[in-house]
Amino acid sequence: MTDAKIDPSLAEVREWRESLQKELSLLDSKAELQEIHRRAQNLMRSHGLELKTVESRSRKEVTT
Repeated sequence: MTDAKIDPSLAEVREWRESLQKELSLLDSKAELQEIHRRAQNLMRSHGLELKTVESRSRKEVTT
């Protein structure tokens, strides 16, 4: 499929993904995860979001 046939917004996403892959390819797996986490934290902070985790409960614990 040629780039001319790709929706412009999809082409933009493809460019971004390829750029990101290029940046992260220089890192080892641990550093890559840390960088992704750092970027996600910055993005959430800039949108006023806070990620909270809750320990999962099994069905048995929920019904009793």
